[in-house]
Amino acid sequence: MIQRVFSRVSERKAYFILAAGMAVWYFYSAFYAGQIRYGFNQLSRLGLPVAAGLIFVITGLSIIVRGRDTSDSNASEPIPVRKLLFPAFLSSVVLMSVFWFLRNGFINADGLFNMQSLISGVSILHHDEMLTSLFITRIWESGVFGLLPESSFSVFSVVWGGLFVVVMVILGGRLTGTRWPLFLTLCFSSGFVQLYFGDVEFYAMVATLSALYLLLVLEYLRGRISLILPAMVLGIAICSHLLAGWLLPSYLYLLIRGVRKKEYAQVSASVLLSILVVVFVFIIVTDAGLSIRSLSRSHAMGSADKGTLEMLAVPSLSYYASVSNLLFLLFPFWLMIPLMFVYRRFHYTPYDVVVGISLVMLLLLAFVWHLGLGPYFDWNLVATVGVPASILVWGNLLRGSWRRGMKTAIWTLLLVGALHSWTWIASNSLETSFLPRENMGPLLQSRTGSNLMIPEEYR
Repeated sequence: MIQRVFSRVSERKAYFILAAGMAVWYFYSAFYAGQIRYGFNQLSRLGLPVAAGLIFVITGLSIIVRGRDTSDSNASEPIPVRKLLFPAFLSSVVLMSVFWFLRNGFINADGLFNMQSLISGVSILHHDEMLTSLFITRIWESGVFGLLPESSFSVFSVVWGGLFVVVMVILGGRLTGTRWPLFLTLCFSSGFVQLYFGDVEFYAMVATLSALYLLLVLEYLRGRISLILPAMVLGIAICSHLLAGWLLPSYLYLLIRGVRKKEYAQVSASVLLSILVVVFVFIIVTDAGLSIRSLSRSHAMGSADKGTLEMLAVPSLSYYASVSNLLFLLFPFWLMIPLMFVYRRFHYTPYDVVVGISLVMLLLLAFVWHLGLGPYFDWNLVATVGVPASILVWGNLLRGSWRRGMKTAIWTLLLVGALHSWTWIASNSLETSFLPRENMGPLLQSRTGSNLMIPEEYR
């Protein structure tokens, strides 16, 4: 029945209707809804006249694109990696400057606590985010990026954002050929990329390594590299943050597939080397000061201040509604998935299976794991879900053939999603949630030994 209904609506028209519906819903949620819908109301930060003006601009741009969208088109063959390196580097440099300029000032309680810990000389090395906490500690101790503790996090986030851009340009070129610029732009129309805008948290590295893992899986499935490389990157990702462990079922699928193809040596070597990577990183971080004795009392072992069961979300309609709102803020295009099923846009390749498993597992994390600071303050914990979501949706959509008008519909989707996402990002860059000055001043003075070196923000 659903198929019969949609058979009367062309694919490009369905996508355009979705884009128009998103715009109307954002507008209604921002200015007319009777209750706050955080995942949909970001346009309220612009004010009604500005939001209406930008919607008008998007409409005009869509009309311009439609005037040039006059023929059918097919995706090109995958572009060799060597030809993607320069545009990847150039895109990275440009976007890193944007990340730094719009760096996030909305810092949650964990970020504030870690900032204060750095200034006080208290270790922020954690077993559940070993590599990330070590890198940030070393950046802070170097003093290269000044006295503000948030700068150490911001630099870390922006640099990993630059690496994310490189990975996504290469992945886009390998998946969609010459449509890679549109692939990259679509990925950056989602809110999850705020991870890279100087976010004072630990999640930028794991999101980038997750994207790199999925890129290497693509190359492995095409027979260009061994399974060892994606396995080792996944091991490093887990060391950067344990949430990458939710990607292990996708790796298990690759192992089962390898066994069925009788690639016993490659499968065994990938498992062994990924374990050795984790052990090696653990030795490095413990040598840097992470206490082995505290392992049994850490979050990594389900201990610390809460046990594993206490970290699971208590089923609640209001909680799940908040998480759902958040997921639409991080990736506004979830409704594209059922539409793409209806219009048979998914290719069902082994790569799509790996990306799909990764997406399902990270969605499960979002709903099962308790976001202790509240969904809207712990958004970065689940933001990595945007990586497989973007690859699954845009990778499949852009590597297929297009009828006339498809480009217009996709650009309209992009502009509407980007308006909402980048309003959130730009608004948060204007926020200030640093530690109280009366607390920060003495701490900075004790570190520098002089009031003259205390930044103006904290005097």
